[in-house]
Amino acid sequence: MSDYQARYGVKEDEKIVEFHKSRRMFAIYKSKLHIAPPNVSCSHAVWFEKMGWMTYDDDKLMAITTRGFVDKEGDVRFYAGYDFHSDDNSEKEFLRFLPELAKKLKLQDTAVVYSGLIKPKEHIQPWPGKKRLGAIGELIG
Repeated sequence: MSDYQARYGVKEDEKIVEFHKSRRMFAIYKSKLHIAPPNVSCSHAVWFEKMGWMTYDDDKLMAITTRGFVDKEGDVRFYAGYDFHSDDNSEKEFLRFLPELAKKLKLQDTAVVYSGLIKPKEHIQPWPGKKRLGAIGELIG
């Protein structure tokens, strides 16, 4: 598998690998929700490459695919791109799949959903969300 560290702007170390293992990745690809198995230690880019959705030399998918994770507390973060951005389109797309994600992963109604991530200067995990959309119960009511 290829090394995406420079594209993410993050040096992968033990703490990041442990964080990756602690969260549950998902992506919306070809209008379908895909959920990675538990304890996956790689990034979304490596996962996409393993799934055959993209290659290291053709990684346009990273910019346009809504993806994210459920952290060990059960909160949800979603975004797109190596810069972890979100916009109205990614929010609408994600919210269409939130009921399915919540059901499949048995998420609590009180779990919080965030769009976008803020890349901190310090080494903290998970990164803070840019925008709090609300609790799952409020969003899928």
